[in-house]
Amino acid sequence: MSSSSTKTIYIPLLDEGTTVSRPTEGEVLGANRYRVLATPNYDPDVEKWEFPPGSIVVCDVEIRGADQFLIARRVAEEMHTQIQERFKDSLVDLLGIRFIEVSKERVIAEMTVKPSLLTTNGRLHGGAIMALADTVGATGAFLTIPEGAAGTTTLESKTNFFGGVSEGVVRAEALPVHVGKRTSCWQTRVTDAKGKLVAQVTQTQMVLTA
Repeated sequence: MSSSSTKTIYIPLLDEGTTVSRPTEGEVLGANRYRVLATPNYDPDVEKWEFPPGSIVVCDVEIRGADQFLIARRVAEEMHTQIQERFKDSLVDLLGIRFIEVSKERVIAEMTVKPSLLTTNGRLHGGAIMALADTVGATGAFLTIPEGAAGTTTLESKTNFFGGVSEGVVRAEALPVHVGKRTSCWQTRVTDAKGKLVAQVTQTQMVLTA
């Protein structure tokens, strides 16, 4: 076993409930959840890998003599769980943004209104609202980039504010307006706990090449 945050494990990358005996380094995420950090070169005629690097695998631990095996139960619950893990220790974590739903068709996230995010007038800061909206829009854009692209970056972002909020939870829902090979456009509605519109953000994302 290596450090307290990582260990050598036997990641099963076949079908749910199976094990393999080739070790790879996996990052421990807690509660028997592991991130796949590498994919050994298996013979494709013998083994078929279904969990690519970056996947989060939920495992049962089984001790067989001196060896520790991890038996896959499933990939982590939903795409939003994996996206949340990718934003660990970033601004998303700092703001407390929580992904609720993530797909190529829609991205939803929530953020709790807390004192550190308020203006001196006691309202949620516009910058925090814009960061929430940018996060969900950019996530949707990233999920729709063409094969071989390196990522996306924001070209333009326009925000209209319609109301203030000083407590509770705000929710951002991003929907695609246009998805192309070079750019995509996403519109995000930010609402308060009662469903009242707080802001609407329209952003254009440029596809980055490797």
